[in-house]
Amino acid sequence: MVHLWTTFSADQIDLNFKDPDVLVLMVETLLLYVEKGASVIRLDAIAYLWKEIGTSCIHLPQTHETVKLLRAILDMVAPWTLLLTETNVPHAENISYFGKGNDEAQLVYNFTLPPLVLYAFVKGDATPLTEWAGELPRFSGTNAFFNFTASHDGIGVRPLEGILQPSAVGELMDHILHHAGRVSFKQNPDGSESPYELNITYVDALAAKGSAGDFHHAKRFLASQAIPLVFPGVPAGYIHSLLGSRNWLEGVEKTGRARSINRESLPVDALARQLRNPESFRSRIFYPYTAMIRTRSAQPAFHPNAAWEVLDLNSRIFGLVRTAENQRIYTITNVSSDALSVSISAPDTPPRLRDLLTGRICSSTSIQLEPFQYVWLSEA
Repeated sequence: MVHLWTTFSADQIDLNFKDPDVLVLMVETLLLYVEKGASVIRLDAIAYLWKEIGTSCIHLPQTHETVKLLRAILDMVAPWTLLLTETNVPHAENISYFGKGNDEAQLVYNFTLPPLVLYAFVKGDATPLTEWAGELPRFSGTNAFFNFTASHDGIGVRPLEGILQPSAVGELMDHILHHAGRVSFKQNPDGSESPYELNITYVDALAAKGSAGDFHHAKRFLASQAIPLVFPGVPAGYIHSLLGSRNWLEGVEKTGRARSINRESLPVDALARQLRNPESFRSRIFYPYTAMIRTRSAQPAFHPNAAWEVLDLNSRIFGLVRTAENQRIYTITNVSSDALSVSISAPDTPPRLRDLLTGRICSSTSIQLEPFQYVWLSEA
């Protein structure tokens, strides 16, 4: 009799890393990717790597030791190659894969960011996001968050444990279901179920309730994407977010899998036509989004390890200050449908600031924001 372990589903058989032959083969596979030019290697669902009967089989010490081994090997043969750990778990467990800062992953998926950003826009209140960001540790120059809002999977809600109340998570679930999304659950050891992830395109997750004729939809979505672009760490954008993709409900019906909602294969010709039409929804997402990325890439203060501080300006604002040797940027995002006026009153703030995204000049004591407007302000 052969026993097979399947953590996630019957068609995904786990490997036995306790077997030295398996471990050696996986190291060889890792090095093959390096040989082919990989500069970042994602360790998918790494928390479940090691299995021991009588344990939870998650975050075991042997798992961390294996990550340390892979890091040590890469440090010797390809120190430019980064390890990226993917663990959809509560925040403290997730960042444990940084290890001591120099012995495990250089990058960790920032799984808490996507649902907190979503919650901020759904509620028009950035308070939980601001408070959480203000308590984050400062990492060394060799570690960074991998910041994102959407991926080929869903929006994990386990990272919200201990940050939002279950009732608030329930509000997010109701919001997703209202917009034709799905909620996936995980099975607990006692046989009960608890929410695991929200399955929806991040574009449709940012639609307003009763979204027929939602005037602010594109603007609201773009504002949500501005946050991971300025957050300390390395930003990442999912292709369907960049292209303004909507829920692929037909795919869910075809496959029977909730995650298919955000995995549509797009015909290139039809996509190109939509992008050439300035009135199309895809076009109104793609070009401002790519312009934002280009602007970001030119700023020294957005280096992954540049200094940062949280701005506590208004409950409807998420703000950060990013600082490099010769540049300081005040990033301000209005997560609400209200027009706002805010002031940056720090003694060393220049009296006049220029928005890097639009070129607009404003006074640091009177920054006017339209609904869902985001500005990146530097010295004029």
